[in-house]
Amino acid sequence: MKTDRLNFKKYLLLFGAAIVLTGVGISCNNDNDDDDDNNNPQPVQKGQVTVNFELEYNDAPMNFDEKYDYNNEYEFNLTKLQFYLSDIGGINQSGKKKIGKDIEFIDMSPYATRYNNTVTFDLPVGTYTQVRFDQGVKDELNSADPADYGPEHPLHNSNTMYWTWKTMYIFQKAEGFAYTQNDTVSWLYHTGTTDLYREGVEVDRSFDVKKGENTDITIMINFNKILNSNAELDFINDGQSHTMDNMPAAKDFVNNFEIAFE
Repeated sequence: MKTDRLNFKKYLLLFGAAIVLTGVGISCNNDNDDDDDNNNPQPVQKGQVTVNFELEYNDAPMNFDEKYDYNNEYEFNLTKLQFYLSDIGGINQSGKKKIGKDIEFIDMSPYATRYNNTVTFDLPVGTYTQVRFDQGVKDELNSADPADYGPEHPLHNSNTMYWTWKTMYIFQKAEGFAYTQNDTVSWLYHTGTTDLYREGVEVDRSFDVKKGENTDITIMINFNKILNSNAELDFINDGQSHTMDNMPAAKDFVNNFEIAFE
């Protein structure tokens, strides 16, 4: 009987060890895109990434206030372009998403109070194949009170991108004028609401992140695609939207904007 009890105890010990080893194996092979780097027993080495956004139209740099031809129908200009990006980071060569910054406010207008066409963040060292971000303000931040943030924070009221507690943040602002032979018409798209949040914008770009170094990346915003991709924007007859007063036009703008990053 004593021998049987000893054998049974050995069996229990071996069975317990097998469970522990299996658990370790599962943990080590976790392929979750948003895995917590703090769970890694070794400190995660990181480098800095700076993404610069530039405007282009007809394959050339686009300047604010300059007049451009639109489909040989009329001329237009751009006087303002502001937008929010959420969960900014990269896709590494293993296909895993790495987030470096939760929110950034981009104001492309050169005469803006705080001109900002860049976003800077840290990523784990490695090789990446894409820059990724979401367009707009993600839900947990969109429902926040802008008064809770300091003046330098992207969500502070000083950026004038907040509607009300009910409609919350404006995701994008684009404004300008359209010129016909007989008239000058203002156009604008102020878009927002959860329905117009666009998740998972990915821009192909191969880059290496190195410890203690900064990697510069330039992403072009192709204004041709903003004007005419999924839908053709009509500045003259349907060029005004504060979202809820003209949701179809707001959706057209957002859907075009989503694929304008190159």
